[in-house]
Amino acid sequence: MSYRGRDQGRHRIGQQCRPGPHLQAVQGAHFPATASAAGPNREAYLDDYIKNRVYYVIRRRLEQAGIVPRLSDADIRKLSLAGGMMALVARINPQLTEQEQAAMRFTLQQTWHLNNEQAAFLVDVAVSQQPADLDGYRLADGFAAVSDYDERAGWSIPLRRRCGRRHPQ
Repeated sequence: MSYRGRDQGRHRIGQQCRPGPHLQAVQGAHFPATASAAGPNREAYLDDYIKNRVYYVIRRRLEQAGIVPRLSDADIRKLSLAGGMMALVARINPQLTEQEQAAMRFTLQQTWHLNNEQAAFLVDVAVSQQPADLDGYRLADGFAAVSDYDERAGWSIPLRRRCGRRHPQ
């Protein structure tokens, strides 16, 4: 019994086929099944890349430097959301001043008890993101989901005091 397809019955069912000339050129060549280890590998962190860009960049920088963070992953996520929201607020005015960055660092140190190095790292990553890369809705929604009322109120009050900004009446 023969298979009558496009090749007009040259092969019988169960018969082994040899690769044609188009496959012989690549026979034995190695094709990686996954992205290279040195690449950004966004596919593995796609959800973080889309929903919390600050967290994604922090994790990538820590991995590249070979640093194991002392904070839990949940704390890093929460702080990344808070830092991203601070960066969005600070970027309302296109010129981000050193005073505003110092206020962000101070707020992170006071509210979440980060040391100066940790706070500076988080602020640096957060303000390095372009405003278009920071989705305010996703940041606020994510932060509300992982924080309590005191944490949500705690980061904005010291920030406003240090920057000299007041709520509009």
